[in-house]
Amino acid sequence: MLNPESHEYFLRRERAERAAAKNAVTDAARRIHQELAQGYAALLRNPRNIVMPPPVSR
Repeated sequence: MLNPESHEYFLRRERAERAAAKNAVTDAARRIHQELAQGYAALLRNPRNIVMPPPVSR
């Protein structure tokens, strides 16, 4: 389960990437932004796919 801050972050990122895809000048840029938006949407659907970085050792 995502905490509310993470959920809102991924939702904002998905929307931003979808907007960037609509405004992209090239097909390549549009495709990349669409893929990123789909990735954020997938994370919202299944938060278990989120990989946390390992802790920093000191």
